[in-house]
Amino acid sequence: MNDDFLHRIRTEPPPDFLARLKARLDLQPPPAPAAPVGSTLKKVLLGLLLSGCVFAVTLMLLNRTQTQAPAPVTVSSKQTPEIGNQPPKPAVVPRTTESKPPKVNRIADARPTALARPAYSYMTIKSLEPYLQQLMSRGEGGRAIVASESSTATLTRFCGPEKIDDPTPLYALVTRRMTSSELKTCTRNWVKVKEMLIGHQAIVLARSKLYGSFNLTPAEVFLALAAEVPDPTQPGKLIPNPNKMWSDVSSSLEREPIEFYGPEISSPAAVAFREIVLEPGCRALTTAAKCPELRKDGVYTEAQPISTDMLLKLQLKPNAIGILAYGSLFRDSNDLTATPIQGVVPTMETIIDGSYAGARPLYSYFNEDAGGPPAWHMFSSYLSSMLSERFAIIPSERSQP
Repeated sequence: MNDDFLHRIRTEPPPDFLARLKARLDLQPPPAPAAPVGSTLKKVLLGLLLSGCVFAVTLMLLNRTQTQAPAPVTVSSKQTPEIGNQPPKPAVVPRTTESKPPKVNRIADARPTALARPAYSYMTIKSLEPYLQQLMSRGEGGRAIVASESSTATLTRFCGPEKIDDPTPLYALVTRRMTSSELKTCTRNWVKVKEMLIGHQAIVLARSKLYGSFNLTPAEVFLALAAEVPDPTQPGKLIPNPNKMWSDVSSSLEREPIEFYGPEISSPAAVAFREIVLEPGCRALTTAAKCPELRKDGVYTEAQPISTDMLLKLQLKPNAIGILAYGSLFRDSNDLTATPIQGVVPTMETIIDGSYAGARPLYSYFNEDAGGPPAWHMFSSYLSSMLSERFAIIPSERSQP
């Protein structure tokens, strides 16, 4: 098909083609009339007017709500509150999870903290320290208890403090009377001494009346109870205690097993027994710097210092010896008899005159020039109520023949 044919068709179409084209055009629906320009503009203006009315009503409602009291608003700690015309409010520091406290500008005090030292000191030996603490339980503060190894060391510190800053000595509790030289030292150091005998410490070696008693010396008690004893072949050397029978201790004693019942080893009564009876026997046989402890091979058995327990054990084993305080348990019992020590039986007379080797006196000394609290009445009125067999102490009111 060339261009000449197409040109003839456009300029001179065949009649039948025109007829078919006209028939098809007649079958199409007539086109809708065009809307006038004025009606479309009216619709647009009406829509804008309605939108403006809605917007105006919304603004009126919002303005009316804002004039009322505002509801509380939760503000996050990360948000910054707006600053309006309201009066300023104090700043609120938000809580944090950090453990460090806020920094505060303070002036540091570089002065060292000074602890107030006790104003007065009370002195005694170590074995009597628990007893003195009970005596001091009703006292006021500002006091210090100084415990020494011996009565000599206690009185030396009482008559002359080691340092200027030491608490003022006010009271001393010892197991012997002050010597004249010690009294002169106190007087020279401006310590006015007042002496008082407050009682005695007394230990009894008791046995059942079924077997009776036999005489012992502190040295023989040491050979029977010490964990170590001097070697007979090498003087000055200690060996484990081999003695099982009393005849092993001394040929003059009976051939009976060595058995003791006594208070708990760490109790005040047991400590008093070691200091009053065992240590003198140790010093009579050896020059060791420290005396041995009690043996732990079953010869010494701990027993409660009450009548039901101690009496029962001594009745079940009549050959055993019980270590008791000179108190009601021994004095009120009709089933026990005391074993003499160096031939002396414990009585109030032999305890007071010092002939019984199982007892020692207790002396107290007050510094009247110390200017301290009135300790004299506290001790003198409280001693009678402090009688306790666990300390093996007989107060002065009962230390009478």
